[in-house]
Amino acid sequence: MNETSRISIADKFKNTPLGFLRIKKNLDISHLSDIETETYLRQIILSTPLEKIETKGKNHYFKCYKYNAVLTINSQTLTVITAKKIDGIRFQSCKQMTNIEKINVENVFSHEDFSKSPLGKSEYEYCKFINCNFAESDIAEIKFLECEFEYCNLSMAKLTNTVFRDVHFNNCKMLGLQFEKCNEFLLSISFCKCVLNYSSFYQLKLGKIPFIECKLAEVDFSECDLSNSTFANCDFERAIFEKTNIEKVDFRSSYNYAINPETNKIKKAKFSLSGLIGLLSKYDIEIY
Repeated sequence: MNETSRISIADKFKNTPLGFLRIKKNLDISHLSDIETETYLRQIILSTPLEKIETKGKNHYFKCYKYNAVLTINSQTLTVITAKKIDGIRFQSCKQMTNIEKINVENVFSHEDFSKSPLGKSEYEYCKFINCNFAESDIAEIKFLECEFEYCNLSMAKLTNTVFRDVHFNNCKMLGLQFEKCNEFLLSISFCKCVLNYSSFYQLKLGKIPFIECKLAEVDFSECDLSNSTFANCDFERAIFEKTNIEKVDFRSSYNYAINPETNKIKKAKFSLSGLIGLLSKYDIEIY
């Protein structure tokens, strides 16, 4: 990048009110107004040495030590996508380091086979993965923040300390995943039309998580907190509920579940009349 381009970006960059809120929080400048924040960002852009400005994919990265900040700016729209402190990045543990070379923002990955060429150990924000193959791949230690997975195969992927924050899975094949190995801090996920057979959520706190039209055969929910979650038209064939908190969960449109009321917390959970047999299966009785 040359000086003319940098000046042009400083004059034309833009953001949204929501974006300003996120930037102020990340840079600890919440006391500034939006206009003052815009001036502050412009100073960061103009103060960043040209050798510290990188263009990768569709984004520009400004690494400014003077203001202790890294800005990510979309090269086409000139929208400031993220802003982070350098010291907040630099002094993390080696395994979790997310320096400027490792940040991926608003990228789209389509028809990639990560089972053969693994996804880089990185932080992925606002990214979209479409028709990608992660089967048996290692995505341990990777951070996915506000990302979407559509028509992907993640079966048997390694999830040790993987971060899923505000991540949505749509029409994905997800067999045999051990979600309890994920980083539990701020874990926030949703599933729509996914096949999660043989997966495990052992001891996780997943309150209010939505499962929409999912296959959940032999999924292990033992000692899991599912309170206030939504299960819409899900198949629970041989799914395991043991010491599970399903209080205020709505099972009315789901089926094939077998839940022991004596060993699970079921207060104010909702069941259809046809589904009540799933609460009585342990008693080996016949209902006509």
